[in-house]
Amino acid sequence: MVWLILGLVILFILCWLLISPFEICINSAKNDYHIKWKGIGEAKILILPMDLLFRLRIAFWKKDWSVMEFKLKKDKKAKEKKPKKKKKKRDTRKMLRLGKRALGSFQVEKMRVNIDTRNYILNGYLFPIFFNITHFFKGKPNLSINYKGKTEINVLVRNRLINMLFALAKRS
Repeated sequence: MVWLILGLVILFILCWLLISPFEICINSAKNDYHIKWKGIGEAKILILPMDLLFRLRIAFWKKDWSVMEFKLKKDKKAKEKKPKKKKKKRDTRKMLRLGKRALGSFQVEKMRVNIDTRNYILNGYLFPIFFNITHFFKGKPNLSINYKGKTEINVLVRNRLINMLFALAKRS
């Protein structure tokens, strides 16, 4: 009976990992950069005045890493030369195909890009391109050009592990 309950708990956890959604959020206006796997954990990048902080939270465990502390520790250690290891050959085309399939499984929930390149001529060239892309996809990627020196990116992408596995397992 104990083995049955343990097996059901493990099966429930595996099913939860497969169907629980995760999201990738990039919002430069609010300085919100995170990857969140609902019910499991979250990884955030916090921008501080003189530092960059990486925060990882998995269930009840939480850990912060500071870029400045990492840099100071790295500077203190003596640089040792390690012997070069032979790299294994990988099929680049196959890896690119798998990467393309995995990226194709993501769903873009929100995409707003508002940029100023600070070059009026380049802005003029990009304006009709962004306009046509926005209207071709019926407003889903909201791409715009401004001449005010303001650059904002707001992207929200969602996926599930099972969608990625199906996309990678699909034969082409």
